[in-house]
Amino acid sequence: MGKPLWQSKIVVEAAANVVADLLLNVKPGKVGKDNAFMLYAGDNTDMTLTGGPEVFRAHVGNQNPNGGGMRVEVDRKRRLFAVQGGWWYRGEHTVEDHPKGALLVYRILNVAKVRRWMVPLVWRSFQKSMGAPKDQAKRVGERLGVKAYEA
Repeated sequence: MGKPLWQSKIVVEAAANVVADLLLNVKPGKVGKDNAFMLYAGDNTDMTLTGGPEVFRAHVGNQNPNGGGMRVEVDRKRRLFAVQGGWWYRGEHTVEDHPKGALLVYRILNVAKVRRWMVPLVWRSFQKSMGAPKDQAKRVGERLGVKAYEA
């Protein structure tokens, strides 16, 4: 697909199918704690999904739902939730089996087809605005009522 720039791994002490159900519960409509949880940033999230059931467009605020926005992919067979936007970014969350429950792997990929040389420059500034893996672990753990921590 693209070259991985970064990866984090989170152990979630819940069955992998339970974690996958949380990540892959995606349907058209407003993003919330029960829809596209990985895009949910609290009650102030102003994002809507159109399309489905495997490929969606995510639109923020008054963005035109017929164009633009981010591409959201759900592959239930592979337990994959992916977001792709801009000219270079693709974030993939996958759920794998783990002895303590599930392993949630988050990868950021460089999918640029042109100006690939610019990605490292953009990536440096993007990294500063990212939430830490421990923040993501906390969100997932709290939502499922289980322990979740960096692997």
